Amino acid sequence: MPAIWIDIVNAPHARFFKPVIKEVKKLGFDVLVTARVYGYLEGVLRLLDVKFKIAGFHHVSLKEKLISSIKRMEALFRMVKGEEVGADVSKASSEAVGVGFGLVL
Repeated sequence: MPAIWIDIVNAPHARFFKPVIKEVKKLGFDVLVTARVYGYLEGVLRLLDVKFKIAGFHHVSLKEKLISSIKRMEALFRMVKGEEVGADVSKASSEAVGVGFGLVL
């Protein structure tokens, strides 16, 4: 059965996706969770006992955001290209949408 890939980019999204992850696992799917380094996100994911892989960072300036986004898409691509992923789920992750579309998940 293919995995469900969930990309979390903000701490409140971690709380939103925690029950989703639980229910998807109950249905028998593997779940691949990716996240970026941003504020308290890593700490919240650990507190919620969500296993995740880090891909990218949050930046402030427009130039840094652009470069970070490009690098993050590349990192996400490398993380999921070898996985059997059936769906890409996120809230406000343009990078995950781009990678998912490019891989035709």
